[in-house]
Amino acid sequence: MNKWKTARHWHNQIGLILALPMLIVGLTAIFIAHDKALGARKVVVSEGGEKGHSIEVKAVAMTSAGTLLGTKSGLWLSDGQQSRQVLPGVEVRDILMVNGVIWVAGKEGLWRGENGSYRQVSPVEAWQLNQDDKQRLWLVSKENGVQQVDSQSGALNTQEDVSKALAQLPREAEPYTLNKLVMDLHTGKALFGKAGEWIWIDVLGAVLVMLSITGTWMWAKARRQR
Repeated sequence: MNKWKTARHWHNQIGLILALPMLIVGLTAIFIAHDKALGARKVVVSEGGEKGHSIEVKAVAMTSAGTLLGTKSGLWLSDGQQSRQVLPGVEVRDILMVNGVIWVAGKEGLWRGENGSYRQVSPVEAWQLNQDDKQRLWLVSKENGVQQVDSQSGALNTQEDVSKALAQLPREAEPYTLNKLVMDLHTGKALFGKAGEWIWIDVLGAVLVMLSITGTWMWAKARRQR
């Protein structure tokens, strides 16, 4: 009986100590699962960063106004004296200048820039821009593969010859490793698929939040009754 009381005592004490970490883990898990819907990536908590840490440049283009530098934090324009951010909050992956128009491919979409002004023309996750010998503009995106970009509107069009070329590529069979299985079980992808990961994360996150709150409440109630 004494061992049972001792075990229960330690169970209660450890549960109380870990109540706040469990609450944090549960709430942050739910936020991570819905970060796009909540717009968490656009909410700036602190402007400060690690001292001495330089911005990693992903793409570069030379213009009459200066040098365009594409980074994970946005698009910057440098005139040799100072740099200013012209397209903030965009993870830039590629920049291409065509007839005075600047095209920016980023994780959040495709932008068209002219006369210092930029507008988003597509929300697809863009990877790379290219221009062929016929002056046609092409975009490689995660969702749609290779598409032609209308130089005026920015509309994306799938070309039949390109689709046929993509269809002729051999299918790559990626080995399903133990590490991948463990990760899929951890995130819930193995049970609900990629689209349903949030169900697993939300349920477990909510359980952790509930246990941390109710456990603390039960401890406080028992302490008052003594």
